[in-house]
Amino acid sequence: MALEKIVVGAIQALIGGLLVFPAVLFIHAAGQAPVIEVASWPLLILVMVSGSILASAGALFLGTVTDPDKIQVLFALVLLPMTMLGGVYYPWAALSNIPWLQVLVLANPMVYVSEGLRATLTAQLPHMPTPAFLLVLLIGAVGLSFLGSTRWSVGRGEFRELIR
Repeated sequence: MALEKIVVGAIQALIGGLLVFPAVLFIHAAGQAPVIEVASWPLLILVMVSGSILASAGALFLGTVTDPDKIQVLFALVLLPMTMLGGVYYPWAALSNIPWLQVLVLANPMVYVSEGLRATLTAQLPHMPTPAFLLVLLIGAVGLSFLGSTRWSVGRGEFRELIR
C-alpha cells in the first residue's frame, strides 16, 4: 500500500511538473523569455521520473515521522527552507562564495532535481556534474521509498506481518 502511495504521488508530481512547464515558457517579463533546449531527452525523462519518486517517497517518509498535530512545524522548518535553498532560483555553483552554505544545501534533495533539470534544459548555464545529481536522485528515490514504506508499515502495525 505504501508503494502505491509513492507511485500515485509521483504521478501527481509529474503531472504538476508538466503543467508548470508551459507557464515557464509563456509567462515572463517582456524580453526575458527563457532559452530552453533539451540536451538529452532520456536524461530529462530520468530526472523527471526519479525526482518525482524522490519527492513522493520523501513526503511519505516525512508524513510518517511527523506528528499530525505538528504538521505546521514541518512546513515552517523543513519545506520552506527546502524551497528557498533548493537551487530553483539560482545554480548550485552560485553558492561558491559561501562555501559552508554550498556544502550544507547538498542535504536538500531539491538541489539535485533543480541541477538535473538545469543540466537537461539549460545546459549553457553552470550546473552540477551529471553523475553527481543522477547518483543522488536514484539512490535517494530508492532509499526514501524504502524508509517511507517501512515507516508507514511500522506506523500501521503492518511491519510485523511483513517479517513473519
